[in-house]
Amino acid sequence: MSHIRAARTPVMRRAARRRVEQPILRTVMQVFAQSVATWQQRRTRLGDGAVGRKGDNHIEQGTRIAHILADVLGQTYYDHGLDFGCGWGRFMSLIAARCGHVWAADLFHDWLDRAVADIPHATSILLTEPSLPLDDASMTLIVDIMTLQSIDAPELRVRYVSELLRIAADGARLISVHKCDSWLANKSALSGLTEVDTKHITIDGEPEGYYLLTARM
Repeated sequence: MSHIRAARTPVMRRAARRRVEQPILRTVMQVFAQSVATWQQRRTRLGDGAVGRKGDNHIEQGTRIAHILADVLGQTYYDHGLDFGCGWGRFMSLIAARCGHVWAADLFHDWLDRAVADIPHATSILLTEPSLPLDDASMTLIVDIMTLQSIDAPELRVRYVSELLRIAADGARLISVHKCDSWLANKSALSGLTEVDTKHITIDGEPEGYYLLTARM
């Protein structure tokens, strides 16, 4: 009996790769579903206050962040912007004023409706899976206000970091406010950023504050 293995055709190789990838995809999808369920419970419990940490005054916090964001954005104009994890739209008007078109991405229909209300050049994106339905290299501005930090599962956070890098145009501006190592979770992601600047900011009165990360992608 011959022990020579038959050559694997491209079709066979693709099928084998799919068998390996599918369990991984299902795992990330399961983590995503768990994350959505957790956020639904949190929102039911805290209402609009779910956008901050328990006990935060989300209105005062939002005002502080808006001042910081306005200063960072300056008067620069962007063709296409994304507010990733926009919530009910605390910063959408501010971002939209500096974009030709702006996309708002979040987990909940009603928050998205509020976020894009009265902004004619805004499009809402309901996140139903761990990916973004946007073209490669299509965004010139990406804003992440405490969204990546709210994703507890490292594999899901890394997946979304990869998605943000995918949709970023060459030289796109990134503005991220976070409390933890949301971007540092993906070392290869940071290696692709330029003009990186990270500094401490205070938005809730705590002495250690948050981080403001700005960069080019």
